[in-house]
Amino acid sequence: MDRESADFVSSRLHGPNLTAKPSADTGISSDFGNPEQQTKFGLLGLLDVIRMTNADLNTLALGSDLTTLGLNLNSAECLYATFASPWAEAPTTREPQFNLPMCYYMQPPPLKTSHLSKFQLETLFYIFYAMPKDVLQAYSAQELYFCHVLPFLQYT
Repeated sequence: MDRESADFVSSRLHGPNLTAKPSADTGISSDFGNPEQQTKFGLLGLLDVIRMTNADLNTLALGSDLTTLGLNLNSAECLYATFASPWAEAPTTREPQFNLPMCYYMQPPPLKTSHLSKFQLETLFYIFYAMPKDVLQAYSAQELYFCHVLPFLQYT
């Protein structure tokens, strides 16, 4: 049996080697040889959770009782529809509370044909090709013709 297979069988029979020395090829050392680390993160550390001696550790390991937060876990409706967060004072409503600024309610001024002369050529081409059989297509074609860009307009 080669060395690697022997190490694997030994670790399966006797558990991992917790007093590992720095590896020559990786340069990484293990701190599991420290008795304090073995107590904190090993089976002895699990006893602290079972005995419930540390409140922060218990909250982290065991979580919180959701019924203390006001959730009815026996409800047939979805919980996420009314539960905002653990820090919210009241359940959420169906619609979020927000106010739109007044500028969203304002209607934009109607587009006049005099505005087309101020548009860039790209915008005029967009209007010409994106709005077929529209009045704006005809006005944009007229403006492009005045700019000497569409001299072939009599064929379209």
